Amino acid sequence: MNVRRCGDRFFESPSGAGVETSMHPNKKEAYAMEIKVVTNDAGMVVAPVGRLDTNTAPELERELGAMPEEISTLIFDFEKLRYISSAGLRVLLNMQKKFNAKNGKMVIRNANGMIMDVFEATGFLDIFTVEND
Repeated sequence: MNVRRCGDRFFESPSGAGVETSMHPNKKEAYAMEIKVVTNDAGMVVAPVGRLDTNTAPELERELGAMPEEISTLIFDFEKLRYISSAGLRVLLNMQKKFNAKNGKMVIRNANGMIMDVFEATGFLDIFTVEND
């Protein structure tokens, strides 16, 4: 198991995969977001928990900015994401552009109805690959 610590973040990797979680310590829980990241040979899975909004989007942006360049597949698992604002959409759009430029693959999975409505209303369903069960 690989474990590394960075500030108030805890990174753990069961069975060789990198897992990171980070929580905004100075935000009320209603406005906080936890970010779980798993990295393996297939790529990176990012699972935000909570709200992706103006307060939390910069943290996700920092986490994604630390992503190794060799990652060619990025999967966002939105199963536990409750809300997304325009600031969150901007982060996703920037990642989509980055992966398009390097012929990579970015997929959004398990988005709830509200998030799907936001994607539809903004036209982002035409930009993102969304897979829901």
